[in-house]
Amino acid sequence: MKGFKKWTAALTVAAVLGAGGAAYAATALTPAEITANLTGKSVAELQQQRQAGKTYGAIASEAGKSAEFKAQ
Repeated sequence: MKGFKKWTAALTVAAVLGAGGAAYAATALTPAEITANLTGKSVAELQQQRQAGKTYGAIASEAGKSAEFKAQ
């Protein structure tokens, strides 16, 4: 019975941590999505600029959104 209680407690903790992680992951944005929201560009446009060697920070800075990007 003692082992069952420990097992149940461990599963409960794992479930709570898993649910918290899933909730965070559902609301977390990628750097591309953050930059797209700030600059009004599409993620595809940003990917092209990244392939050309620009950083997300540089792209945000060029759009006058450096401070907002850093705050994210």
